[in-house]
Amino acid sequence: MNLTNGINPKTWIVAGLAATPLALLPLPLSLRTVLLVVLVTPLLATGHGSKLLRYVLWGVGPVALTAFIIQTVSYPGAGTIYAQWVPAPWIRFAISAEGIAYGAQFALQILNFAAAIALISLPNSVGALRWALTSWKLPARLVYILVTSLNAPALLGRYIRIIREGQIRRGLDDSTLLKRISLGIKSLGTLVNLMLLEHEDRAHSIAQRGLDNKTARTSYLVFADTRAQQYLRAVLVGASALICAAVVL
Repeated sequence: MNLTNGINPKTWIVAGLAATPLALLPLPLSLRTVLLVVLVTPLLATGHGSKLLRYVLWGVGPVALTAFIIQTVSYPGAGTIYAQWVPAPWIRFAISAEGIAYGAQFALQILNFAAAIALISLPNSVGALRWALTSWKLPARLVYILVTSLNAPALLGRYIRIIREGQIRRGLDDSTLLKRISLGIKSLGTLVNLMLLEHEDRAHSIAQRGLDNKTARTSYLVFADTRAQQYLRAVLVGASALICAAVVL
């Protein structure tokens, strides 16, 4: 069954893996910005803009913003200080030019790494990822663990919604921010228990699904691939290796 005539799942995965080491390189701010634009452009051009927006707003965006703020106000040895606050002799917060530059670097590095992961996860369904990894002859157990792990953020969000709905139905008070924070802290135990049960069920399902069975597997998914995409994957890997070598050496 041919589900798509567009970009092969292998191409998305290779692009994300090739971009991952680039996101971790010590690049200047301008190149980090260029890299981020290059990474998100394929997602926008192929109609995944709405997924990317949710990914940034509810996932990596708050993390990057928090990192930027922390680094901005706590940069040691700042020279150009715009504003500062000293609540105690041993505590000093300062907004400085050096802190802003370092915070922007750190935040962009987080966004670059997240964009590389997005190239793998956002365009591909679970079935597409499983097909691509299996076609590379990876062990079935490893494929199962990798694919199910990609569902962890969505699963965590689902459990949080379940706990939240249970609190509302029990009539628990969440009228103020402090009470909502208190309920969130009290719910951590329930959330951890649900995640542990999920991992236990996943361990049982590995045996139940016969993933260690050595017999050949038949896939009903077929994704179009072209010689051009095969060449593109080779070029992406080679270019990533050359850039990493040039920067490191």
